[in-house]
Amino acid sequence: MIRWLAFSALLLVAPVAAAAQSLEDYDYEELSFRGASLDIGYAVPDKVEPTRVYTVRVDLGYVGPYVRVMPAFSYWSSGFRDRELTRLATRLGELGADVSAEDLGPIDWRSYALALDGQAAWVTPIGAIPYFGAGVGLNVLDGRGPAVEETFIEDLLDTVTASVSTGVGLDWIFPAGFRFYGEARYTLMSDVRYWSVHAGGGFVLPWRLSAEEVR
Repeated sequence: MIRWLAFSALLLVAPVAAAAQSLEDYDYEELSFRGASLDIGYAVPDKVEPTRVYTVRVDLGYVGPYVRVMPAFSYWSSGFRDRELTRLATRLGELGADVSAEDLGPIDWRSYALALDGQAAWVTPIGAIPYFGAGVGLNVLDGRGPAVEETFIEDLLDTVTASVSTGVGLDWIFPAGFRFYGEARYTLMSDVRYWSVHAGGGFVLPWRLSAEEVR
């Protein structure tokens, strides 16, 4: 499964990362745990209020020239925007329910996401590593609210959906294995989409550092 997801992510970034390379240059046999990191971000979804997003990332190393594989788990929770409550009430009215936005709210959405990124990364002379990432994911959205608890409305808000995302970032990896990075990302799924910015840090196992990463 990991290899299939890695291949999907690779297809998204390989044209950018290695236009001059061939698929024979990529080898999944080298994928293994290389490090982990934690970041805190700020997300601006289109249906719920802006909120913090928390992400744990695992570094599986490089599959070939410039392309590294980074699985991630992220979480955020936020309340529905007023216009979305009004829209939901209107839709329910079309089905015959006599409810208003005030009757429905507040409603929160919690997002749990498991994703896999392929990142095209280059080392600069000053040691910073700019990268472009693209990935696929599986998202669970959990809708909750006092007025909709254990109703069909709550069932409508609980979904499992696929997602695609893309992002750009800047990474610093030091000789001792410490990592710091910043990133801007856009995530798209069927129920919600959002921009987010992230900052975080972690570690890379010193014996798995590549010579090109540390300057």
